Amino acid sequence: MWTAKNRGRYDRSKLRYPSDLTDDEWAHVEPLIPPAKRGGNKRHVEAREVMNGIMYILSTGCQWRAIPKDLPPRSTLFDYLDLWSYDGTLDRIHHALYVACREQGEREASQDRDGGILLLATLFGMYPFLKKLFADGGYQGPDFQKALAKILPQLETEIVKRSDRTKGFVVLPRRWVVERTFAWLNRCRRLAKDWENLNRNALAFLRLASIRLMLRKLCNPA
Repeated sequence: MWTAKNRGRYDRSKLRYPSDLTDDEWAHVEPLIPPAKRGGNKRHVEAREVMNGIMYILSTGCQWRAIPKDLPPRSTLFDYLDLWSYDGTLDRIHHALYVACREQGEREASQDRDGGILLLATLFGMYPFLKKLFADGGYQGPDFQKALAKILPQLETEIVKRSDRTKGFVVLPRRWVVERTFAWLNRCRRLAKDWENLNRNALAFLRLASIRLMLRKLCNPA
């Protein structure tokens, strides 16, 4: 948590750009970057600089052509973003950091209604320890409950609803966790609008924003 007392821990003014990865952050990412393929030309660009360039785009929301000259060319950055999204590199980095964050918090390392069922069916395969689902009033209908009972009969569901008697703003239990996460991710200006022509590029930047968030959490523990 940021306070005036611990402000120095979060100071990134000594970096070339605030979006650059620190040495500690890069230590988490570097082992997960695939090496250059054998048999072709040698890799002439530093992977760390590529990641710094992509993070610059993510953090500032600038145009690709506005990338500073001391970062790799925009064509190189876009090609690597496309490659790492396609070959699963971003997925592997994200999952590894997720596990590390869970372990740091001393928790188990391995978390539209129709879309919710598909999402839950996928998530349970990755995170079988899930025991309880918090959902808003849109998921309280019988169709969702029946579909959920078929794929996850052991999962308890709690609908978080606003009381009809309540007036004005009120913080609802657990709902603030979701809203807080959206707020954290939207600190990355690339996510301020849907700039991407392809959905997979939009997903890549969303995943990168989560990677950025987890890196800073791991390297600046509360």
